[in-house]
Amino acid sequence: MCPKQQSFKISVTVVLEKDTVGYHASCPGFKGLHVTGKSKKEALENVKDAISCYLLSLIKHGDPIPFGPDFTIEYEPLPEAWMIHKVEMPWPTQSLSGIS
Repeated sequence: MCPKQQSFKISVTVVLEKDTVGYHASCPGFKGLHVTGKSKKEALENVKDAISCYLLSLIKHGDPIPFGPDFTIEYEPLPEAWMIHKVEMPWPTQSLSGIS
C-alpha cells in the first residue's frame, strides 16, 4: 500500500466579469493572469488551468510565489502513522552474521 501523499488546497481570488462575448476572469494576486470563457463555468475552468500553469512557471523559473490576501495555501498534515522515521542499527547483526 502506498503512503498517502500530502495534500494542499489553494485559495485564489478571482474576479469574474461579463463581457460582450462571454465572461472574463482575472486574478488580482497574479499579475497578467486573464482568461475568457463563453460561460461562467468555462471561464472558471480556464482560470483554474491558467493558475496551475502560472504557478508551475514560477516554480520552474525560481520566481517567488506571490502569497498574500489574494493567494493562500493550506495543507493537510499527514497522520502521525505516516511520518517518516530514521532507524539506526548495527549491520550485520550477530544473528545474521553467524556469530553466536
